[in-house]
Amino acid sequence: MNNERTWKIVKDIEDGKYDHKALEVLYKNAETEMKKRDISEERMQNCKVIQLSAKDGLRTLGNKAYKIRFIKPIREKVEELMHQITIENNWMRFENNHVKNGVKIGGDMIRGDVVAQYYISYRKLGWKRSIYLSATQESENESSGVYYRIAFPDLDEEVRTFNKDEAVQLFKDYVEQ
Repeated sequence: MNNERTWKIVKDIEDGKYDHKALEVLYKNAETEMKKRDISEERMQNCKVIQLSAKDGLRTLGNKAYKIRFIKPIREKVEELMHQITIENNWMRFENNHVKNGVKIGGDMIRGDVVAQYYISYRKLGWKRSIYLSATQESENESSGVYYRIAFPDLDEEVRTFNKDEAVQLFKDYVEQ
């Protein structure tokens, strides 16, 4: 595929000439082509350009196919991280927890402020607010990474860290007070 053909496809995508099915096919074909061993560097770059354009086209259409292909895997990864933390620390069922046990969907994700957010919370009798530990990925961009947030009930502050072990230890220390 030459550059001229690639840019025509990109222009057609930007002009809305492809529906979601055609964009899915373009994305898949580019993905398949890039997996070939004997692909030239120029062809590889053309495939990447088409793939990114098809992804943007799917996002623009705002359909279910986009969410299934690109958003769902991110959400599953973040949710699995929180489940892994709760299982490793035996936090699926807190004793004397005065809020719902288990991994829950975060408000930032519900509002659409972030791509994925899942959390666990704990509140002792007498506490006005809960402590929570969340795992969040703000964007689809893998470089944004997952960060952990711990909000303390008696402080109007929260701690953010990319270090899972640090986040777990802060949460654990506070709960065990």
